Amino acid sequence: DSAYSSHDWRGAASVRRSDSGVHIADAVALNRYSERRDGGSEFFDVTYWTDGYDDLITRGNGVVRVPEKVFLFWERNRPQRGRWSWYGSVNAAADGLDGASGMGLETFLEPTLHLSDSLTVEMGLGLQHNPDWLLWRGGDLLGSFRADTLRLSSSLQWQIGTRQELRVKLETIALDARLRQAWRVGPGGEPLPTNDPVPDFSLSNLGFQVRYRYELAPLSDLYVVYSRGGLGLDDQTRSLADL
Repeated sequence: DSAYSSHDWRGAASVRRSDSGVHIADAVALNRYSERRDGGSEFFDVTYWTDGYDDLITRGNGVVRVPEKVFLFWERNRPQRGRWSWYGSVNAAADGLDGASGMGLETFLEPTLHLSDSLTVEMGLGLQHNPDWLLWRGGDLLGSFRADTLRLSSSLQWQIGTRQELRVKLETIALDARLRQAWRVGPGGEPLPTNDPVPDFSLSNLGFQVRYRYELAPLSDLYVVYSRGGLGLDDQTRSLADL
């Protein structure tokens, strides 16, 4: 027997132009949402853009000619079995100046431990490698970076009786981006390699939040929230283990 109970297919095609008439790209997309017999669900999406122009990345400093773009996405939800349920996703994207050959990969896994009907603990792990991350660096200057990102998260949700709820969440992200090539926008939007100095950079972020909710009356709740966190940005690269 099939593992699926139903499928819902959808597709779309479009021609994208800016308000000034610049041809951004022609795009086609296909996705499918599926219900599984185990009570879970599954979704995937495939999108393709032809070569064209990016009129947003330089913040008003001209359009940039870009190659084709490819986006692939898949996710899966599995309901609780015993004490565990989980969510997972895979995302592949090629949206830099290398076109389809510069595809990056991102994976995310989030298992949930059900300690009781009222108490759950979630843990998340995300890893991303982007070999062709195109960023604006001011004026008509762009940079192509090779970037690695690590995301870790954990949360607790406790339903205390029928009128109280406590949520605690901790999340951290570490990013390391190394310059591959700097570019200037040339005539006709063509990106031209340049030796202009563009620094590598690293980013680290640790966030923590506690939220308490008390139901004073139906449709009337009191919230008490404590949050702490911030960003740390370095104009130099460091290994993810050091961030």
